[in-house]
Amino acid sequence: MKNTSLHSIILFFAFACAGCSETPENVAPTPGDKFSTEAGTSALEPNPEGEESSDERVWGVYAGKLGLYGQEVAMELIITGNKVSGSYFYARHQKALQLDGTYNEASQKLQVTESYKGKATGYMEFTLLKGELNGFWMKKAGSTEKEDFQASLLPVDEKDYRVVHSVYENKHEMSFYNAEDSEVEMVSDVLKVSQLGKGLFTFYYSVVGGTGHLGSLDGLGETQNGKSTFELDECELQFVFNSTTAEVHETGDCQAFRGARAYFEGSLNKIR
Repeated sequence: MKNTSLHSIILFFAFACAGCSETPENVAPTPGDKFSTEAGTSALEPNPEGEESSDERVWGVYAGKLGLYGQEVAMELIITGNKVSGSYFYARHQKALQLDGTYNEASQKLQVTESYKGKATGYMEFTLLKGELNGFWMKKAGSTEKEDFQASLLPVDEKDYRVVHSVYENKHEMSFYNAEDSEVEMVSDVLKVSQLGKGLFTFYYSVVGGTGHLGSLDGLGETQNGKSTFELDECELQFVFNSTTAEVHETGDCQAFRGARAYFEGSLNKIR
């Protein structure tokens, strides 16, 4: 599976549809019912002028990039009439940020307030069109400093969506040289993985290599036929997960995301 964004240094988002008239009560339709990525169709068609918005419930999960450094995020959104709720998290931090706001069906624009533990932490404004979210994040509504946000609908049904966070660590010795001698210190490589369902997962991986060279990378990976991979241009990683460990192998050229002596390679122990 190819990941086309060029900015994936630390770094996922969430949707599908529900409530069509032919659908049994309390059963959510699949994302394709209301969110379409096919050319010539829109995610939610505006109502004819003067016609009231329905209270139809639309659900979906999205993954994409947010901020100056393009950090990976995953977002779950629920639209019921003109009300929006949901949450998102950064692959690096794995902490759910709550979303609450409004949806304008005519303009297909969403305006949401972000909060953490009941305290407002940001504001987002973006459009929803053809399965794509495009907009920005800011500290508060009306702020002049904005950070770009883009995300794409994932092929995950609501019944299959369940976020499971895991953290892996590899502690090892590393020599650091100065002008006269060297010092040995304990350092840690850290891998954070968040499973989303349907074999999709976000990850953040940071490593410390020889003489303190650093590397970090985040993105959206996929597991197919027992093989878990991430690809971005020439960079490719392969993951092997089990109950207590994770192995990572750099099978492509990922030099753009690490120092010369740091490698996305190794075995890590699960710590939570």
